[in-house]
Amino acid sequence: MNFLQNFLFNTWKLTSDMALWLWAGFIIAAVLHVFIGVKRIQKYMGGESSGSILRSALVGIPLPICSCGVLPVAAALRKSGAGKSPVLTFLITTPVTGVDSIAATWALMGWVFTVARLLASVLIGLAAGFLNLFFNRDENPETIEEPPSSSDSKSSFRDFISYAFVEMPVMIAGSILLGLVLGGLITTIIPPGSMPLWMTTGVGGIAISVLIAVPLYVCATGSIPVAAALLAAGFSPGAALAFLIAGPATNAVAVSTVFKILGKKAVLIYLSVITSGSFLIGLAFDFLINSSGTNLTIVPGHNHAGHISLFAKVASAALLVLLSYYYISNLSIVKNIMKHLFFQKSKGDEMGRIILEIPDMTCNHCRMNVTKTLKDIKELTSFEIDLEKKTAILQTENNFDLSLALTRLSDAGYKSTVKNKT
Repeated sequence: MNFLQNFLFNTWKLTSDMALWLWAGFIIAAVLHVFIGVKRIQKYMGGESSGSILRSALVGIPLPICSCGVLPVAAALRKSGAGKSPVLTFLITTPVTGVDSIAATWALMGWVFTVARLLASVLIGLAAGFLNLFFNRDENPETIEEPPSSSDSKSSFRDFISYAFVEMPVMIAGSILLGLVLGGLITTIIPPGSMPLWMTTGVGGIAISVLIAVPLYVCATGSIPVAAALLAAGFSPGAALAFLIAGPATNAVAVSTVFKILGKKAVLIYLSVITSGSFLIGLAFDFLINSSGTNLTIVPGHNHAGHISLFAKVASAALLVLLSYYYISNLSIVKNIMKHLFFQKSKGDEMGRIILEIPDMTCNHCRMNVTKTLKDIKELTSFEIDLEKKTAILQTENNFDLSLALTRLSDAGYKSTVKNKT
């Protein structure tokens, strides 16, 4: 019981330190998404040049896109004519940063880590882009035109509310909850000073941190409580920073997607630059911190002398309820139970039925993009998305144009094939 109480307390304290900043991040992210938009940045990433690589690094910093969510965006950018090198830079820079993760990093780990994380992500992204430019130059890049902007203020406001309080939380609900649980566990089971020095400091600590981070899927925001817990457990600031960089930038799905849209050379550059870059930056960060005599040791959840304001408690409780609701409601087993209990056979079930396989739909961000794409097809009676099986079940009328649906999904970055048609 003592362990459970400590775990719950540490997890709650981590949440209280991040909640207000996360809400602020969600709101700013929605402003960027609705009034700037990912499509608007396409014109800055055309061709293979030093300028396009630099611009892709800068535009990728504030965008609130998770490690899996950035993959279809990158695929769509590439298909629209963006060069391989700027797309590779965008793939690395974007998931490591974002306004939500910047705010949360500042809240939980301080301004030094925040600035270091931003600079590190830009440096690693630029290194990968310039290496790819040197080894794998495109011959005939396409020209990208700026998409028209929408002037519908009512629609923009609805989109803002939907993105800030539905789409953004849904995208990262699982990863943030996982990060908070892991952070609470690490803080509970590894007291400060309990691990051997060779495992937590110097080359050994940074190497272990990178080895843990590379295969682990965790978004930029979800990596923060884990990194803070590692720091509190005795790992060096450099090891914590290495985890903050390598964790969000790499995972198995990302590797396969980079191979598919950019090729073998890009994958080798992608992995080697992230692993070696995060390791070397971790070493350099430790050297600078030790040389300056700065103390960056923190204990997660104790940044406010143990006091949590009523406002922070309400924000934390609301955040946990919202994230838990979105995470649980998106579990396939829950959706199947709800469907059988509350939904009867509809008129659409008596019409045409098409099952599409969508292999690149890997996260909630992908599911939302597919949903938006299908909603715009008027001839589609209804549809159901199964993220776990990576399929979309379409209920159609006789005049439904299947090729149109496949084309629109492909243009959005989700190449689909027909699995079954009745």
